[in-house]
Amino acid sequence: MDWLYRLEQVLQTDLPGEVAHKDMIPYRPLTSQMLADATTYRDSSVAILLYVEEQCLKSVLIERPSYDGAHSGQMAFPGGKVDVTDENLVATALREMHEEIGFYDSDIRLLGQLTKVFIPVSNFLVYPHVFFTTKTPVFKADHREVKEIVPFRIDDILDQQRLIRTTVETGTGMRMKNVPAFEIEKKNVWGATCLIMNEFRICLEKSNF
Repeated sequence: MDWLYRLEQVLQTDLPGEVAHKDMIPYRPLTSQMLADATTYRDSSVAILLYVEEQCLKSVLIERPSYDGAHSGQMAFPGGKVDVTDENLVATALREMHEEIGFYDSDIRLLGQLTKVFIPVSNFLVYPHVFFTTKTPVFKADHREVKEIVPFRIDDILDQQRLIRTTVETGTGMRMKNVPAFEIEKKNVWGATCLIMNEFRICLEKSNF
């Protein structure tokens, strides 16, 4: 799998960083500027899990349940805040992935890390990690944290027609128009996850996937 080696090289040496974020962030300055102004934040980590199923490269998103909070109902990569028992941020991503979607692979391969993203509404600093597994995952949702598990084809995020503008309602009840998003499996992926996904899209393009 030559594409896997090429992608790994891009993730370790040639990240597009906030250049990839700027067109996807709704009505705010770049996350580095917001982070510089923040007085407190909490570290968190998410997993972009790559796997092959029926000769197709896929990944997986989760839909958060509705609750009284900033990220109610949003689409996200599996992940969450750092726990004191976590050895590092990679361990956080793997633990959260296991807890939320029920997948674990002791031989999973870490391909690299994308640019961190600061989320001001919840004061999370998110570190995205890209993993590859040779296993075909069997998912099981933790319904306290996950409303739905949404597998998708990686080709979908390379499809320019899936880059859209939409109207969203935030978990705090604010209605936002003309928000950049990816349309994945008939669901709108916006906010921090959209920023992460767009950077990953550019990395895939650089690797000639």
